[in-house]
Amino acid sequence: MKLLAHKSADFDSPIITVHEALRLRHNFPEEWEGSHFYDIIKLRPMVPVDRGAKSSSFAFLGGCGGGHGMGSKGIAHELVQDYVCKLRAWRVKLFGKEFLLRIESSSDEWPVHDLQTGRNFSVDCKLVLASDSDLYCETFGVIGVEITATHKTKHRKKKALARIGLIVLELEMIPDWHVPNELQITSDELKILKARINGLLNKGTRLSCLSKPAYVRI
Repeated sequence: MKLLAHKSADFDSPIITVHEALRLRHNFPEEWEGSHFYDIIKLRPMVPVDRGAKSSSFAFLGGCGGGHGMGSKGIAHELVQDYVCKLRAWRVKLFGKEFLLRIESSSDEWPVHDLQTGRNFSVDCKLVLASDSDLYCETFGVIGVEITATHKTKHRKKKALARIGLIVLELEMIPDWHVPNELQITSDELKILKARINGLLNKGTRLSCLSKPAYVRI
């Protein structure tokens, strides 16, 4: 589920929560009833769906984009995912070494299928590396990035990713980014949180390896 959206189809427009979008629709129906909001990564159109305080979310219009299913990963998670998916160069630390990833393209919610169990999973970000990037040869040019907070990636998913043979790195968020009251956070507070997250990650991001085939040497 997506909790954040731009108010208009413009990356410079304010970012708001689904709760604020629902309040706009309720308080100003002439302006906002039936209006679209836009996801923060690719400006795909969405509408707010009221499922109660803990379950409301934005929903993509039919056939447009993917999401987190019925489980939200939180506001800070979406902001970190947005950061990663918009990068074109990323300085990371992995296994005690520093690498500069040059990114040709990216997408969020990378769908993967485990043939052995028949289960479907998604990886938060898929990065396609440029041919002159560090780790291009070692990763065959494709890296997944999973963003985690207090809840680590489930063992079942880790086993599936390893079985499929995907190279997936893990970015662990810091507790300080947690939003204690998602119902009340304002657009200005979201802007500040986004700047804090981007500022820290811009200094160099420490990653760990969640999954890789045994023959891949990094």
